[in-house]
Formats: sequence, C-alpha cells, structure tokens
Amino acid sequence: VIGDIRNIDSLNACMKNVDYVFHAAAMKHVRICEENPQEAILTNVIGTQNVLKSAIEYDVKKVVILSTDKAVCPQNTLGLTKALAEKLALSFVPTSKTKIFITRFGNLMMSRGSVLEKFVDLAKQGMSLTVTSPNMERFMMTIEDAINLILFAFSSDNSGHIFIKKSKVFNILMVAQVINDLYKNKAPIE
Repeated sequence: VIGDIRNIDSLNACMKNVDYVFHAAAMKHVRICEENPQEAILTNVIGTQNVLKSAIEYDVKKVVILSTDKAVCPQNTLGLTKALAEKLALSFVPTSKTKIFITRFGNLMMSRGSVLEKFVDLAKQGMSLTVTSPNMERFMMTIEDAINLILFAFSSDNSGHIFIKKSKVFNILMVAQVINDLYKNKAPIE
C-alpha cells in the first residue's frame, strides 16, 4: 500500500482488519529535520497521531512505535518531534483498548544514514571524518538488537511502557579513529 501517514484517510484505507502495527515511519535524520522543522512536525508528530487514531478507530490490538534516544532531553528538532510523538502516544493509553508500546533506539550501526556508514564511506575515499565534538558519545545498537527490542515490546501486555535496550556507549572520536585505522585512512579527523 502506498500511503502517507500525514493523511489519516490514507491510513484508514489500509487499517481495516489489521491486528498489529509497527510504526516506523519517520523523518529520522537530524540535519534534514533541522532544515525542515515543519515537515518533521507533520511526519513525526501529526503522522504518529494519525497512526494511533486510525489504529484505535479500527480496533488494532497492538501498536509498537519506534522512537529514539534523542527524545530524552531533546537538543534538536528530531528529538523534540519524537519526544512529542511519545507524549502523544502515551496520552492515548488510558482510554484505548489498543495497546500502545514505545521502543527507543540508539544509533543503529550501519543502517542507512548512520554515522558509521558515513564514516566508512569517507574513510574508503581517503577523506577527513568530521566530528562535531571530541567528547560526544553515542549509544550504539546492532540491527539485530533493534529487532529484538521491537519483538520484546510486542510480546508485552503492559500498554504504555517505553522499552529501552541498555546499549554500549561509544566516544565518537574513538569510533572515527578506529574506522580510519581499519581503512588505513591518513586524512585527519576534523
């Protein structure tokens, strides 16, 4: 089904006879959200509201929402919109028969747009890796970790819970250095 979560009619057309929804649609790239905050709000907040309203309207049993660690003490548009989406989702819990769960991810290693993917691409080309702050740290998860977290949330019966997998924390400068070493990249880290 081709649709748009920003259009509730589009969701209503495909929500009939659905038992479970895994809500992964989002604008997830920090830079793109910063450059297009109105689009991030429409997709991440209003889109989530639409998914929930439609799921509840059509008696979906469970909705698992994929969120981000950036929703905690948000520092950017992505974090703000995902924090609002989480609050919105939790506001539906007390009055809904649909069970709603939230999962929070750290950085998914080697997923499309991840910092690791960018660093590897730059290192392969012999280009400088850019680090915003040498003290910056990131929670890293494998894609398998993320899938297991989603399945764990899905198996729960306690609506309204936020599920977070304890993830390893990596200093981003050290990550950049390891990738440079791995690909024998002599370009400096900036």
